[in-house]
Amino acid sequence: MQFASGRSPWDFSQRLRLYERVRAKSGWRPDRDIDWDAPLALSPERLELASQLACTGSYTEEIGLLTCGRLLSSLDDLPARYMMGLQIADETKHSEVFTRLAHRMSGAAPPPPPDNVNRICDDLEGIRDPISLFLVHTLLEGFAHDQFKFIAPTFEGDPLGAAYQFVIRDEARHVAMGIDYLRFALHRNVSDEVLETIEWCEANVRAIGFISPVLMDWLAGISGQPSSDIAELFEARHQARLDRIWKRGRYHEEA
Repeated sequence: MQFASGRSPWDFSQRLRLYERVRAKSGWRPDRDIDWDAPLALSPERLELASQLACTGSYTEEIGLLTCGRLLSSLDDLPARYMMGLQIADETKHSEVFTRLAHRMSGAAPPPPPDNVNRICDDLEGIRDPISLFLVHTLLEGFAHDQFKFIAPTFEGDPLGAAYQFVIRDEARHVAMGIDYLRFALHRNVSDEVLETIEWCEANVRAIGFISPVLMDWLAGISGQPSSDIAELFEARHQARLDRIWKRGRYHEEA
């Protein structure tokens, strides 16, 4: 066991400010705040899509849970460990709510995870440097946030839509906390080897998250918005997050 650093009075109090705000806004509960008795008023086509999304969400949110567990034990910074502890609680709720929805829609266990979910797991398992993994995790949380923003309106008034609204707010806060830590970590002494790994992560994170024209067309079919507009927004927000991490510009993520 190794105790984490980051305990000086000034550092500790300053760097807990964002965490304290996020913690105060993380109190929703799947069993209490989702109306599980609400009727499923979706067309057969939309119900099939909702079931697929819930099943996939059950697994992808569990990926977040497992990744946060890895980071919690590998980061040597105490405020960052607190942030990971909070995210673990959030990712647990996300996986729970999507699994509950999958069960409600089909009455059975979700099917095995699709190949793309397994590939994300493999890609994340291959990233051994904690800061690099933290970077990829934070950027993937940003991609998830942006996808859910286009999907949620389709299911407004349905339990899936309500779940997305809670998850979207949590993902935004995770990105904000991740950027806060990365700005701190990446401006300390980082080795050339770690910087090379980070460069690889920046270059490959879109592929890890399956951010491609295929995804943009799929989101366009769900949202009714042009795929070119969706792609432009995704890239603009992604670049803004990277700029914020490296202190190249100003960026606001709801927290």
